[in-house]
Amino acid sequence: MYINESQADVNRLAILYFIDKMHIPIPNAQITHFMVGANVMNYFDLQQLLSQLVRDGLVDYMESQGRYFYSINDKGKSILVRLYDDIPQWMVNLIDDYAKGKHIDLPGESEMPAFYEKKNEEEYIVHCKVIENGMMLMDLRINVPSSELAQIICDGWPAKAADVYKAVVENISS
Repeated sequence: MYINESQADVNRLAILYFIDKMHIPIPNAQITHFMVGANVMNYFDLQQLLSQLVRDGLVDYMESQGRYFYSINDKGKSILVRLYDDIPQWMVNLIDDYAKGKHIDLPGESEMPAFYEKKNEEEYIVHCKVIENGMMLMDLRINVPSSELAQIICDGWPAKAADVYKAVVENISS
């Protein structure tokens, strides 16, 4: 099925909104499960639009512990804020209803997610978060020189996140 450019624009915004509403990097399977399952768009259009969003620099595609995730970045959020009103209200409502509490269903990933992205040949950015009851408590970004070190940090983050959060709060508040 061919969708016109106007519908593709709406669908791109819906994808941005969906990823943003989940508050954590999410796998393709979760995006597909919702978008295709709710008849928002078909699988092939979704995959094409996700690729375009990554290529256009609105969504980051990253790897963590052998899994791949999508995350909206600042440029994507800026576009979403400007064009939010172009998303049909029924889509917003559908996404809002789905997103309520869904990230809580992913306990290991939703509470202390960690992932990294390649900035250039000698730099990787590690993203470490602490989320409690859907609220972002900490969003830490660390620049490291290798993918090996980035992976070590990602692997160790779930065990150390609470200690890091506590140390930061104690050091800043004292």
